[in-house]
Amino acid sequence: MASFHDVRRILQKWDKGSPSVRQAMLRDFVSQCSNMTAPELERQFSDCASLFLARLTVWLRINYLRGPLKLLLKAISIFLSSASGNHFLAEFLEVGGALTVLEVVGVRGGREENKAGGLRLLAIVADRGRQFRELLCESFGQFFSLTYTVKLFDCPIPPRISPLPPPSVAVKVVAECLAHSSSEETQELAQNLLHQLFTGNPHYQSQVYKALIGLLSSSSPAAQRMAAHTLTLVQPAMGAVSVAIVEPTLQLLRSPHASVQREAGCLLEELVVSEEVQLSILTGLVGLLKLPDSHLPHLTNQNAVPSPVHLQQAGAAKTISSLITTTGPELTDTLNDLKVVPHLLHAMANTAHSDCQKQASLALHVLLKAVPTVADDIRRMIGDSFLEKFLASPVTCYSSLSPSELDVLLAAVALETNS
Repeated sequence: MASFHDVRRILQKWDKGSPSVRQAMLRDFVSQCSNMTAPELERQFSDCASLFLARLTVWLRINYLRGPLKLLLKAISIFLSSASGNHFLAEFLEVGGALTVLEVVGVRGGREENKAGGLRLLAIVADRGRQFRELLCESFGQFFSLTYTVKLFDCPIPPRISPLPPPSVAVKVVAECLAHSSSEETQELAQNLLHQLFTGNPHYQSQVYKALIGLLSSSSPAAQRMAAHTLTLVQPAMGAVSVAIVEPTLQLLRSPHASVQREAGCLLEELVVSEEVQLSILTGLVGLLKLPDSHLPHLTNQNAVPSPVHLQQAGAAKTISSLITTTGPELTDTLNDLKVVPHLLHAMANTAHSDCQKQASLALHVLLKAVPTVADDIRRMIGDSFLEKFLASPVTCYSSLSPSELDVLLAAVALETNS
């Protein structure tokens, strides 16, 4: 245990020290005090640990726009994550520490290592329980009152004056960090923090949910993938499904990134069980199987680079195949009502994108196994010869289609619609 005079000397050294001296002190502190409990930290500073934490918090506030913060954020996190260290956390929040860290995370063009350190520190706060998750979400420009902070440890959460919580700057900042960060590590930390802020935080679940839906339209493939994955995890807790989620999720099927398409498919499987959006999803998927007229002239170009429309068509066929496999007969009945068979036949004729042909063939094969009477529909639309060829080799028959057969498949949707 350090003596009081030793602690005073340390604090004076910090107060008078240059940035390089303070960096050296931080390195020593991190190496010596990592994983210490709160009582051990108090002994280390002769019951004056709060004085050192206060200095760290002030320096963070002064320097958050300048210089590296990795060591400083790590040092603060040692206090906040220490066992029995709720008083450290209360002191940090009382002086607006969470607001400062949110500013670190939200600075456009800021250092990625600073943002990552800030997100880790906020995750420590969020991990302490619902009250702290609410406090983070309520960080909208004012300092926390001491009385409210103390109540976190002794009293129930005070009743709200308004039934609706204020807009959460924290949720917005973390979501924007996920959307715009150039580091996948930082994006993963932001994703995990959004998940934390959603979990066990009913007052702000809706805001986190809407932020995640907004991220589906991000220009960052990693952000799209992470948002879709997180939405798949949190959707069961939401209960009701927002119709606003359907279109941006379907648009993810356009992505050239297989991981984004995979997460979009998983999210659609989670959403389609909801009666509120089931018909919208199935209608959208079936509609994507038919190419716009502007893309039809390219079907004969074997060397064409797949366009987003072609990728979306293949993704829709793959998702339909998965949905038929994992859901009950009611869904296949709805798909048949939406004329999925002629749309799959149409997709099989897309010679510009062989994967689309393959996925459409697989989906039709799965549908045939689930509903054998579909064979009669295929026979009626395009005749016995194609049906026999398809049944003989459902996975590869698309590769041996003649030009006349391709024309028949392309026309299947129009003929069935007009019949």
